[in-house]
Amino acid sequence: MTLNSFETLAAANKQAAEAFMQMSKICLEGAERLLSLNLAAMREVMEDSAAVAGTLTDIKSMQDFQAIQPDVAPMMEKAVAYTRNVQEIATRTQDELSKLMNVQFAQFDLDPQAPAAWNAAMEMFTKGAQKAAPATVKAAAKPARKAA
Repeated sequence: MTLNSFETLAAANKQAAEAFMQMSKICLEGAERLLSLNLAAMREVMEDSAAVAGTLTDIKSMQDFQAIQPDVAPMMEKAVAYTRNVQEIATRTQDELSKLMNVQFAQFDLDPQAPAAWNAAMEMFTKGAQKAAPATVKAAAKPARKAA
């Protein structure tokens, strides 16, 4: 190998390491946003569940049960908002990763179809997250169903 080949290889390795660090940072930031969202959601569910549980102990008739239904509706709305926020975090992280990968593909003058393949893979990830979202809503609504 010539000195030029070693320099080219070293530059490529440096760029790959920098790209890996940027990807790691993007993924970590996405995980931090998701963790923060989950902690806030868990705190709200615990507070709401405690309030509804206190109300449930006072139920003596079907009319009492029907009277608490409006108290359960906000919990369901919060579950839907939580799912929306999860999707927003996933989409934002996907967009940031896609931009980074597109820059990397352009720098190395790789196959022009590669970014499209990357976007297709990320789209599959997003669709999977969207399919999982209803299960997340059901899991979030489970304490409300138990309380009801």
